[in-house]
Amino acid sequence: MQANMPVRVFRLPDFQGNFFPLLHRFTMSSHLQWMVIRNCSSFLIKRNGQTYSTEPNNLKARNSFRFNGLVHKKTVGVQPAADGKGVVVVLKKRAGQNKPANSYVKVTINKNSRATLNSLRHIIRKNKYRKDLRMVSLICGFGEAETSNSWHFCLCQSLRTTFKSHLFPQAALRRASAILKSQKPVVVKKKRTRAAKTA
Repeated sequence: MQANMPVRVFRLPDFQGNFFPLLHRFTMSSHLQWMVIRNCSSFLIKRNGQTYSTEPNNLKARNSFRFNGLVHKKTVGVQPAADGKGVVVVLKKRAGQNKPANSYVKVTINKNSRATLNSLRHIIRKNKYRKDLRMVSLICGFGEAETSNSWHFCLCQSLRTTFKSHLFPQAALRRASAILKSQKPVVVKKKRTRAAKTA
């Protein structure tokens, strides 16, 4: 082959008769990726007859196509902040799928509970992210203190009880609410001691 020979890119016509590169024609869809990793992922955890998944941006830690954080072009993740104050919202951009290091945007929200939930709701709606993640909630263990290293474990522990889909309104908001509640200081009530009886 000569050095100056031009490289030809094969193109295929779409349904409208337009031509586009062959590379885009054979890009794996999210459904095909899910069929590949659903039973052989390193994030799978099987406990009490249930299968959970601990990959990032999985709001319910459930091994399902709907909540998987790897195969979709747009995902939403809510994590506790490193300093223990506020939450970090992780958004996956639709553009730049071939650059994983630059395809995620992290937004730190350090406000009171009401303002944090309003900001999170505004971010999801403004960027037109998936409504199924906004309208499906996460019932998390409110009594357990969550840290950046063990929040997935607490998540799996809290999902042992099964709930129907209509009991999960607003997944990302409930996830952020659980994190904010776990960061509040716990007030221990002092027990009253009875005075000793005098003879």
